[in-house]
Amino acid sequence: MVKLAVPKKQFKLSENLKLLEKQHFQVSILPFLGTNRLMSGNVENNVSLNILGGYSQAINGFEIGGLLNIVRNNVKWAQIAGLSNITGGSTSGIQIAGLLNNNRKSVKGLQIAGITNIVYDTILGVQIAGMLNVLHGKMNGAQISGFANYTDKNVDGVQLGGFVNYALKDVKFAQIAGFTNFGRNVGGVQIAGFSNVSAGKVGGLQISGFANFADTVKSAQLAGFMNVSREEITGVQISSFLNIAKKVKGVQLAFLNFGDTVTGASIGFLSIVRKGYHQGEISANELINANFTFKTGTKRFYNIFTYGRALPNKQISSFGYGLGTEISSKKRFFFNTDITVNQLNENSKVFRNLNLLSKIDLNFGFRIFNKSAISFGPSANFMISQTNTGIENLIIDLAPTPLYKYEDLNFIAQFWLGGRITIRI
Repeated sequence: MVKLAVPKKQFKLSENLKLLEKQHFQVSILPFLGTNRLMSGNVENNVSLNILGGYSQAINGFEIGGLLNIVRNNVKWAQIAGLSNITGGSTSGIQIAGLLNNNRKSVKGLQIAGITNIVYDTILGVQIAGMLNVLHGKMNGAQISGFANYTDKNVDGVQLGGFVNYALKDVKFAQIAGFTNFGRNVGGVQIAGFSNVSAGKVGGLQISGFANFADTVKSAQLAGFMNVSREEITGVQISSFLNIAKKVKGVQLAFLNFGDTVTGASIGFLSIVRKGYHQGEISANELINANFTFKTGTKRFYNIFTYGRALPNKQISSFGYGLGTEISSKKRFFFNTDITVNQLNENSKVFRNLNLLSKIDLNFGFRIFNKSAISFGPSANFMISQTNTGIENLIIDLAPTPLYKYEDLNFIAQFWLGGRITIRI
């Protein structure tokens, strides 16, 4: 742009002539047509008025241009252009352009552009652009844009973008974007409408509408769909569907949770922890004498999947899901609290009638060998059985003498106390 606006002869003269003049005031119509004439590239101006465009060595005061301001060296105080400001040196103060600000060196102060700000050195202050901020250096302050912010060095401040923020190195405070954020180590927070990506450690929060990714998180990951911590999270991982972390020191809360090591709890429909809690059990209770159960998660919170059949006639079966917790001593003893919901079926009438059995089992146990154990204890049972399908429901009569029974035209509700004995394999 500079070579198009400045004649070749004038440009070479400015480059070759080492003389520097100072003027209190100048006015130009075009870069080559003004009061400083062809010497404009070697003049430092206090006040510069450019009708269409101007060309000068430096500005120490105030410059305004209808379209274009070109300064070979530094700008101090204020520079305003209807289209573009191009500065070969540093800017200290305020720089405002309708389209573009382009600085070859550092900016200290405020830079505002209707479309784009470009700086090839550091910023100490604020960049505001309607579309894009680009910084090839360190940022101390804030980048604010309608679409994107880019920095290839550290961000010691805030990036606020309508769509995306990208920091090739570390972010000290915050990245906030309408769609996605990317940074290496993030000392504060990343907030995005869709996703956050940290290639290193997050010292604070990651909050997104869809997904968060980081190596290490020291506080929390909150996402609408999924969170991934490739190394460690100290705090909480919360999402609607999936959490993945190698090491968890805190809590995972999602439909699915996966981890290698969890010091705390993984809470969800299914939690699989490689170095966690995995137990297979065979049990009998007052209704079903052959139950096969698998428990997975952590001792503090595990998932229960169970299937049972009444032997030897095999006419009654059940399947269920539940949650539980275990308290264990350093020796052989342990105590489990299991809460399950089970559907009981007559095998010839599967799903014909609703027989929903909710159970609370309190079991005391002791280990026989390294992994084998026996446990036993009481249970509280509440079953709702459907009666309005026109199909005989024999499961209603399975319950022992109930402590409470309620019956109407559609269902029968029964409550009783029972027991369970379990062999852990």
